[in-house]
Amino acid sequence: MQLKKLEIYGFKSFADKTVIEFPQGITAIVGPNGSGKSNVADAIRWVLGEQSARELRGEKVEDFIFSGSLERHRLGYAQVSLTFDNSDGFLATEFSELTITRKAYRTGESEYYINKSRCRLKDIQELFLDTGLGKNSFAMVSQGQVDAIVEAKPKERRLLFDEAAGINKYKAKKDETLRKLERTELDLSRATDIAIELENRLEPLKDAKEKAEKYLEISKELNEAKESLMLAELWELWQGLNEAKKNKAEKENELIGLNSKLSGFEATEAKVKEELRILDESISSKQQHLYEIEQSLQDLSSDLRVYKERKENLYDKSKLFKETIREKELQIAEKKGAIKKARDKEENLKHDLFKIKETLTEKQKELEEYLQSKQNARKELENLKDLLFEKSQEISEHRNTKNQVEREIELGLLTLTKTEELLAEKRKEQELTTNEVDKLTNEIKKAQTICEELTLQIKNQAEFILGTEEKLKTSFQDFHKKQDAYRQKSAQLKALETTEAEYYGYYEGVRSVLKASLPGVLGVVAKLVDVPDHITKATEAVLGAQLQGIVTQSDVAAEKAIRFLRENRQGRATFYPLNLIEARPLPEKDKVFLNSDGVLGLLADFLGADSHLRGLTEYLGGRTFVTDSLENARKLAQKSHSRYRIVTLDGDVIWSGGTMTGGEEKEEKVGLLKRQSIKRDLEDECQKEAEHLEELEKQLD
Repeated sequence: MQLKKLEIYGFKSFADKTVIEFPQGITAIVGPNGSGKSNVADAIRWVLGEQSARELRGEKVEDFIFSGSLERHRLGYAQVSLTFDNSDGFLATEFSELTITRKAYRTGESEYYINKSRCRLKDIQELFLDTGLGKNSFAMVSQGQVDAIVEAKPKERRLLFDEAAGINKYKAKKDETLRKLERTELDLSRATDIAIELENRLEPLKDAKEKAEKYLEISKELNEAKESLMLAELWELWQGLNEAKKNKAEKENELIGLNSKLSGFEATEAKVKEELRILDESISSKQQHLYEIEQSLQDLSSDLRVYKERKENLYDKSKLFKETIREKELQIAEKKGAIKKARDKEENLKHDLFKIKETLTEKQKELEEYLQSKQNARKELENLKDLLFEKSQEISEHRNTKNQVEREIELGLLTLTKTEELLAEKRKEQELTTNEVDKLTNEIKKAQTICEELTLQIKNQAEFILGTEEKLKTSFQDFHKKQDAYRQKSAQLKALETTEAEYYGYYEGVRSVLKASLPGVLGVVAKLVDVPDHITKATEAVLGAQLQGIVTQSDVAAEKAIRFLRENRQGRATFYPLNLIEARPLPEKDKVFLNSDGVLGLLADFLGADSHLRGLTEYLGGRTFVTDSLENARKLAQKSHSRYRIVTLDGDVIWSGGTMTGGEEKEEKVGLLKRQSIKRDLEDECQKEAEHLEELEKQLD
């Protein structure tokens, strides 16, 4: 056996795939410190099954996966493969070349392979157990390990000798056998307990068995008696039927005979009348013979009267039958009239449909006119802005007028001052008369009154201008805030619409099929099903990837879509052909679980869809319960023996079989259904913002 090749990818410092060949002879790996020489030895120890992170100079599995650098992103897993030449059959396997592989993920999961076939760690350890290449062997000697061997205690040295002698394999088998014996003893003890318990139940079971056997015997006798009774009743009915058939045949024969007799009697009557005519001619000679014929004629007349009555009855029945036929003909005529009315109604409905189409065309024109008016309203908004600028200019002019009036007031006050000075001079000089003084006093009072009125008017005008400016400023600020909010939400809605149009967030195969617009493809489950907001989180948790399933009209359309993906190498997708999927309804005996505590109903009851997709919603959620809490979900799982899926409003899931999924992400992820909900909310908010903006524009007008 010889080591041929070592392949490393993502292990410690090996970011790229590295292959090291080991030819015949001695292979030495040299390099400066920190170049990764020890990582090669660690990779060999790791792939051979070393589980101690400390032995590999680490603390956890993530330390063995390339963690990234300034130029490279970190990797998600590490993989090491070791290839041996086993042409001499040193290893206990039929392969002449053996490759063992170990693969580890950042989640802590590990996978093991032998020649690319999945296996267990135990299989690899048993393969190398007596070869001297195990994880605890000294075939690989690390730094300082020689000193540890020399200074080892006798018990530790014995491990070295055992490994070299190849008896570790038998020790491991011995330990495994002892563990199996312990488990067997436990199983035997448990079987003994079960046997004792069953012995205690044996007597009641015997009594139950006797009762059951007696019940079966009585049931068998009862069934036999029921069968005999049914056979007897059936035989009596059969005999009665035969007798009725026989009587019917006799009555029919009698009726035929009576009819033939009636015909004979009618012929006889004609003959008798002829004979009477002859007898009247020879009445004198044959009176005695006439008497006998009269007697015979009376008998025949009575029989003829009976037959005539029967004939009249038959005639009445024939008349009644003809009247029935006439009524049926009238009913047929009424039905034909109803059909004609229905056709006329159909024509009227077609005419109404044509009118509705015309109305729809007019409404579309009105919609276009509304959009045009909306555009005109925007133009008017720009005009309002220009008007606001003009009003600002008018306010400036008013301010100038105010300043001018203030200057006139100052001029009036100056005049008043001069007048008062003149009055003082006049008083001093006493050259003015009393009338002139009164006149000047009145003029001064009038000037003061005019000044006060002008001051009050200027003050009121200034307050009005300031109030108008504040209202306009507030209105325009509110308008611009609403307009910015509307633009922001419109941008978000447009981004979401673009995301939906490009099918971002879907698998590559699903996105390729939807963009190709293949015939028979109806869409994805996430878009065809309407989910209430409070059920969105639960639906995304329990359905998961099923929301990206593609719904098709038939399996033929699904086959064409799969062929399209395969030919173009566009990925894979899951399809739901409506003609093949079959929903499994909840059994009647299990519907009692719907009345359990905290059960809100079946998931299918919350999924809204068109009528032709009802089978799809039943298939997806017809056997999934929705509960208000995880505690009630757990109780329901115990009660139903984990036969059904159960999901809570918080997104915790108990799967059929009993496995549980739950928790919460640090950051809430926006799933496909959540994205649909956000889009609907944005559409409603944008519509409301647009209406509010229109009201603000009217107010500004």
